[in-house]
Amino acid sequence: MTDQAEVPTGVEAQRTLARWMLELHGIRSPILRYGFAVVSVAVGLGLALLLNYRQFRDVEVPVLTMSIALTTWYAGTGPSVLAIVLSTLCFDYFFTEPFYSFSISSQDLPYFLVFIAWGGIVSAFSAIRRRIDDRLRQARDRLQVELDERKRREDEIRKLNQELASQAIELQTYIKNLRQTTAENERLESELRVARDIQMSFLKKIFPAFPTRSDFSIHATIEPAREVGGDLYDFGLVDQTRLVFYVGDVSDKGVPAALVMAETMTLMKLASQQMGITPAEILRQVNVALSANNENCMFVTLFIGILDLKTGELSFSNAGHNPPLILGANGESRFVTLPDGLVLGITPDAEYRDVTVCLEPGDMIVTYTDGVTEAMNPDRKLYSEAHLRETVATLAGRGVRDTVAEIVASVRIHAAGAPQSDDIAVLALRRDFAHSATAAV
Repeated sequence: MTDQAEVPTGVEAQRTLARWMLELHGIRSPILRYGFAVVSVAVGLGLALLLNYRQFRDVEVPVLTMSIALTTWYAGTGPSVLAIVLSTLCFDYFFTEPFYSFSISSQDLPYFLVFIAWGGIVSAFSAIRRRIDDRLRQARDRLQVELDERKRREDEIRKLNQELASQAIELQTYIKNLRQTTAENERLESELRVARDIQMSFLKKIFPAFPTRSDFSIHATIEPAREVGGDLYDFGLVDQTRLVFYVGDVSDKGVPAALVMAETMTLMKLASQQMGITPAEILRQVNVALSANNENCMFVTLFIGILDLKTGELSFSNAGHNPPLILGANGESRFVTLPDGLVLGITPDAEYRDVTVCLEPGDMIVTYTDGVTEAMNPDRKLYSEAHLRETVATLAGRGVRDTVAEIVASVRIHAAGAPQSDDIAVLALRRDFAHSATAAV
């Protein structure tokens, strides 16, 4: 960038101008100053001759003396000496006998000496007065510069006070707004905590959930990305030999998602208690109910299964959810092929169908939400279904609690501190070798 000359301030410009004026006043061109002396004496001589011609006598001395004084005031000491010499010669040549001669008679000698002395005195006093005038002018200029500088400082102080007053008002307004925002945030956080408590109250958190049953084991967890999340899970015994379970994900987060989640879980519980109902029919009934009251156009993805604990037959249906994994007792893992099914809450005319697989003793089914497979690390790389399958394959022979915990831990390691962008829910169900048909619900 090209350097630019610094522009002087107003006070600096005035100071420079005053210095230039003083220099010009004290040090003018020698030609002008000495020329002024010659002209001044010439004008004085002409005026004296004119007055003598008009019969005004003895005026030559005051007139020439005025020329000397004017020269001294304007041009300085050197030109004033020249003016004295010229005035003396003119006085001698034009006004002393013999006239028009540079010889001086004894009669005019006293007048001539008096003129020279008077010219010298006037020149000396004029020089003193000029110096005094110069000093006064310099002092006046310095005083003006100081007054301008003081005025500038006063203006700066006044502007600074105005800015400070304005900043104080802005600070008061900011503090007021901050207090209002803080109070609003505290109120919102309080509402979110209440909503989260309501949400978490719908979820089963005590495990083992069926401590008297040895024919199956189940464990689940949920970690919301915000104070209130949209993921959900639930499970329960339809009768002594059938277990219903599901995992779902609401399309939004926060309080609206918690309300939809609570409504969905309530509808799922009511529908699943009907005798002989299938997973597809449960989804159909819940979808009709959610579609009828969906002003916010929110939807729910959900996987539901009903496990026959005697035969190991697993009947399931799907509403746009992620495919679960089955980890066999032999250590092999595979994704379940899901039937097509539209997400819940969009249209009441959606259709769903059931698919059946068999879980052998020791087989485990792992269901989850997209917060697992879509978790990103700082490089925005997804955790992915392939990574999940690799993780699950390493957990053969582990219990359901360890399986869920290891999956969540694997996701955390992959995220490497990156913010959690979505809720994480994992549910693991294993069919065990023992069987207790008479155990209490």
